[in-house]
Amino acid sequence: MDFDAGFDKVGDNPFEPGYSSSFSMGFTEKSGELIDLHIIKIWECERSFLGMSISKNILGSKVYGELLDETLEEVKQELKEYIDEVLQDVN
Repeated sequence: MDFDAGFDKVGDNPFEPGYSSSFSMGFTEKSGELIDLHIIKIWECERSFLGMSISKNILGSKVYGELLDETLEEVKQELKEYIDEVLQDVN
């Protein structure tokens, strides 16, 4: 079994719609087949109108960002539990 983790960023400006950043962690078999993938979104910026995400700038729409609301310790605990769960399922 192989383990891989990485940081992903889409977009250049964190305060423009379409920007997102996340941390991902995954396990694959030696053959390359994905066993499991876990993604933690860190920051995401979108445009919304009447509570629905939209891609175009419509009069009255708003840009908002959503930041991960967990502490570093909570994220560490979440990742530890995820790894333990995957390893138990494999064995």
